[in-house]
Order: sequence, then structure tokens, then C-alpha cells
Amino acid sequence: GDFPRPVAILPAGGPPGQPLTATCIDLLGNQWTETFEMPAESPTKIHSVWSTQGDKVAPSPNRVRVRAMPNVLETEPNSDYNAIPTSHPVPVAFNGILETESDRDYWVFEAKKDQQLDIQVFARLPLRSQVDSVLQIFKVGGGGLAGNDDSGNPDSYLSFKVPEDGKYAVCVSDHLGRGGKHFVYRVEVSVAEAEIGTTVNELERYVS
Repeated sequence: GDFPRPVAILPAGGPPGQPLTATCIDLLGNQWTETFEMPAESPTKIHSVWSTQGDKVAPSPNRVRVRAMPNVLETEPNSDYNAIPTSHPVPVAFNGILETESDRDYWVFEAKKDQQLDIQVFARLPLRSQVDSVLQIFKVGGGGLAGNDDSGNPDSYLSFKVPEDGKYAVCVSDHLGRGGKHFVYRVEVSVAEAEIGTTVNELERYVS
């Protein structure tokens, strides 16, 4: 049909209750801009949006993250973390594309000593992106500090305790070195918050 069919949306998320103006990208790499309404609340932090062009609506939705943190979009060149002039305070969401083979994107954030950070890549889940992410953390002016490939699901996650005040870099790459115009990803860097949860054990018979 002639309906819109984006396979990626950039940025892949935004704050609750605010319009999200994003670039839609189809499988051929064609791009167009749309504005989506974000819900005021989302218990799952995931929202489905339908691309619309005129009276044509996509046959299925794209998924985006709903999180109260500022979006930062990729600016080239960003392949050398020691040469990136702009740093961002946490919490922050970095949104980019691994556009070419062996592409490595770096983002710089500022953090304080002993801060406990949650650093999560969102690509395959829930965005259905083809990125098989690898996540690395570097000290600006120094070397590598931590890394993760898969953490219980196809996307990467790190619990990172900041060793000293300063600037740090997040690096995102694809495990197989792939890339393309729709290899979209999102990295959320936030301060970990203590939580208390309760569960009740469910006992079942004859369930393998």
C-alpha cells in the first residue's frame, strides 16, 4: 500500500505529557518529520505511536520510551570522546543512529563521585531496532572503565558507580559491526533510586 511505514523513530522517546517531534525513517532510508502526543503517565514507560501522512495511517505502531529526562540528539563527529566539546548533566537520554559499518558513537556526561548510575541502552527492546548493542564507559582524558554486551536481554545495561567527579563518555556500537540509516538506539543515563517491592510466591502443580 501507500501508507507510511517507519521502521525507526528518532528520538526514540521523550518526556511525558509533551509533544514529541521526531524523524521517521522507513526501510529504504526515506525520512520525514512528525509530531506525536505523549501520555501524561505511562507505568511501563513505553508508548505506541502511529505514523500518519494525510489520511494514510501506518498498519502497526512504533514504540517509544516515556521518561522525564532531556533528549540529546547525535551531532557528528562523535567518534573521539576526548574531542567532544559538549557534556551533559544526568539524567539525560542520548539518541543516535549507527549509520555505517563499524560506527562507534560517543556521548559525554558529567557525574559526581559515588553517584550510582543506571545506564541502559534501548534498541531491540522495545524499539525493534536492528542494533545488537555493546555499551562501554570511558573517563574523558583517561581510559575504559566498564562495559556490557547483553544483560539478560538483547540490549546492554550497566550499573556504574562514579569513581570521581568529572566527565565520562558512553560508547555505543553494534556487536557485529553493522550499521544503516535505521539502526536507531537510545541510551538513558539516570541516578539509581532505591525501591522496595513485595511479591507472593505462586505455587503450581504439574507445570514444567
